[in-house]
Amino acid sequence: QALPLREGREVVALRRLERVGEMPKRIEVRLSRAALEPGIFGIIRPVLLWPEGISGRLEDAHLEAILAHELWHVRRRDNLAAAVHMVVEAIFWFHPLVWWMGARLLEERERACDEEVLEMGSERQVYAESILKTCEFCVEAPLACVSGVTGADLKRRIVRIMSERVAERLGFGKRLLLLTICSTAVAVPVVLGLANSPPRLLAQLQEADGPAVQPFEVATIKPSRPGDNMVQLFMSPGKFTTKGQTLKGIIKFAYDIKSDNQLSGGPSWINSEKYDIEAKEEASVAAKLQKLPFEEQARQVRLMVQALLADRFNLKVSHQTKDLPVYALVVAKSGPKLTQTEVPQPASDGASAPKKGFCGISMMGPGPTQRN
Repeated sequence: QALPLREGREVVALRRLERVGEMPKRIEVRLSRAALEPGIFGIIRPVLLWPEGISGRLEDAHLEAILAHELWHVRRRDNLAAAVHMVVEAIFWFHPLVWWMGARLLEERERACDEEVLEMGSERQVYAESILKTCEFCVEAPLACVSGVTGADLKRRIVRIMSERVAERLGFGKRLLLLTICSTAVAVPVVLGLANSPPRLLAQLQEADGPAVQPFEVATIKPSRPGDNMVQLFMSPGKFTTKGQTLKGIIKFAYDIKSDNQLSGGPSWINSEKYDIEAKEEASVAAKLQKLPFEEQARQVRLMVQALLADRFNLKVSHQTKDLPVYALVVAKSGPKLTQTEVPQPASDGASAPKKGFCGISMMGPGPTQRN
């Protein structure tokens, strides 16, 4: 816990530095019993956390140098910049350049505050001593978004402070150029990774009310042999077989598409490349499917084929409504008198009508034949 500190040499020195630096509002000081370095906490309403007992080890000049350093962290909004970079690190955690930039950000923010303190009139030796005395008393702040006085490489900081070399200030144009270069270095690998990702065929179909169906337990997919004119598609409960089928034909079967006009998009090779597929489900699943009505059996197999296409071909589809030209086939007035076939009703003794079986489609040469 940290208690508010409203009087003492620390508060007097801080208020004087605030007036000299024309700070827009006062910074609250809180006294902490934890062995942490002096640091600025918070972004909107920053608070200076001052460790109890450290003032007794600091001369007035040392104390003012440390307070001036913390005030410059507030003026530069270093906590906000550090918090933003932490978000970037969480998103692009895999990018080594992001972590390198984080270390550089810590070093540069301490360098900038050091230079500002020296330009305000602090003696180099006194300022270096104040940092070393603080390190003797405290441990480093554990949070990257807390601006303290002992951050970055301590040895390099002391050498830089005592060497009387002040880095050239960056103007707005140079800062903008530096930001652009850093942003480009991070964004280019991400964009290239997205551009070189595996191609998508179509937009994925999502049936919100439909059950999640897994692909077949075992599936073998291989290109058809060149010159083989046999075209075959067969299904049964828990089993699906094709020979010489284009991917477009398999998609039409899986989604029960009746006409080529109902399917659009996709690369051109889905109309030419042919595949032989052998897919089957485990025996227990096939046995459960066998007990379902014929229509439900067919629907379940089609859903399995949809899942297989999504898994092996990375297929994505979407449903859209379009107006298409259609033709109505009607009997002419002078044509044959056709009558509608009556569907047989179940027997009166409760016996059910025989179940319809699955059908396969085999095509050889130019003409299809239907096999029941």
